[in-house]
Amino acid sequence: ECSIAPSKPNRGSQSSRQQAESATGVSDNESSSDSSLSPQSPGRSLEASKQQKSKLNLKAIFAYHFRGRKFKAAAHRKFNQQARKKKRKKYERTHMPTGRPPLTASPQEQKRRLLDRGFQFPFVEKHYGEKHIPLKMVLGYEQAAAKGYFKYIEVLKYEEHLKKALQALEASDDLEKECVVLRKHKYLDDEGPISPIRET
Repeated sequence: ECSIAPSKPNRGSQSSRQQAESATGVSDNESSSDSSLSPQSPGRSLEASKQQKSKLNLKAIFAYHFRGRKFKAAAHRKFNQQARKKKRKKYERTHMPTGRPPLTASPQEQKRRLLDRGFQFPFVEKHYGEKHIPLKMVLGYEQAAAKGYFKYIEVLKYEEHLKKALQALEASDDLEKECVVLRKHKYLDDEGPISPIRET
């Protein structure tokens, strides 16, 4: 009993010593921190506050810049969810054949259509070995024929205007004998101008 009793105050004294040491340590730390803070100049504190502000500004700028991606991602997610909810319609067969339908004309009718394809030229058979123009050349042939026809109409218009002009100048007798194309080649003569209009 005697040995147990004095052990309690020893423990209490040890705990009180530890508390006192810890308190002194904290006070020392506080004093050291105070001493470290006290000699700092106001310029350093301003720089630290500026750095914090700049960090905040950068965060705000990046958040503002990349906000579109977040909104787009959310919209895509919403759209995908709606698309998943919708049921896809099953393909229904129409029982109709695909592709170009077969010709309904008889073989005799097809042969007659091939024979009545239009004009035949001897040089076509010589060069291509066929009587008719190949299908690849049909469009070019039609365009060339239309171009020649319109050019001929243009020449007729010019001739009509020239007739009217020469009638006004009383020199239309010469034009009735030859067409405009022949007269055009005559004007290229080196002997001199053959125009019925007198030079002034």
